[in-house]
Amino acid sequence: MEIIAVIFSLLSVLLAIKIKVLNWPVGIIGILAYMVVFYNNHLYAQAALQIIFIGQSIYGWYYWNKNKTKHPSFIITPLRLLFDLLIVWVLTLILAICLKKHTNDPQPAFDAITTTLSILATWYMTKKCNYSWLIWIIVDIFFIFMFMFQEMYWSAGLYFIFMLLSIKGLLQWTKNTTTA
Repeated sequence: MEIIAVIFSLLSVLLAIKIKVLNWPVGIIGILAYMVVFYNNHLYAQAALQIIFIGQSIYGWYYWNKNKTKHPSFIITPLRLLFDLLIVWVLTLILAICLKKHTNDPQPAFDAITTTLSILATWYMTKKCNYSWLIWIIVDIFFIFMFMFQEMYWSAGLYFIFMLLSIKGLLQWTKNTTTA
């Protein structure tokens, strides 16, 4: 199941870099596969996150279809950045405490930070905002360590590739960025 998740997730990111709306339905297949993988590895926040990702992917699919001619943008104010950091910090802290107290999650802190940052990154991706790629680079680094500790080597390798692709995505989208 992990290999299926890896293949469809990788294909989804490659399509996103090219700003192809097909990235969303392809991604949903990877999301469903990863939901099973994460649950089986007791990474409960990650498993639950996949449900949120499905909703975000459906929204992204709709938004990108509706705005086919919209180019990526990089609209992020210092105040928005501060707000995002505060929300991520608070939600990560709350989620990590809940996971530690109420589950057998082997890595509650990694699980919490990757969950909250992933939600934020996907939200910005649905809006075709370059800022999403910056967040994904950070998230991918956390994921690499989390998966290595879990001995999920296929996924660790995938997220190393995702990190490189996120850099490529940022560069590619920056070429197509609008300021509006």
